[in-house]
Amino acid sequence: MQRAGGSTGTEKAALLIARAKNSVGERAAVEEEKADLQRLIEEYERGSIMLEEIESTIETLLSEIPMAEHLRTIKGLGKIFTAAILAGTGDLRQYAHGRQVLRKAGLNLAESTSGKRKGRIVLSKRGD
Repeated sequence: MQRAGGSTGTEKAALLIARAKNSVGERAAVEEEKADLQRLIEEYERGSIMLEEIESTIETLLSEIPMAEHLRTIKGLGKIFTAAILAGTGDLRQYAHGRQVLRKAGLNLAESTSGKRKGRIVLSKRGD
């Protein structure tokens, strides 16, 4: 299969390799690049460890909340998403209907109309 430009991918790759061999690229900074890569790997590992600690703390806190067990039975809700819902809404028993939770999150439908103009129905984006 050919591209629109007329050259195939292998021809273009061979041309790039040939030009790279004659290039005057700098090769002196190899050690610095290795050190940068090592720092990035260490930073990633530290971030992963912090994330695991945060998840274990969230798991501990969720075990103390009785409403969290009910939310965890919903398929697809993980512990982080469950914690986010409870953090944003508080105790779900205070809401009589699910639409109240949507309204609090700013996800209810609203229509902006004024006099002669009829507006579109959009998400209100007003809420926590």
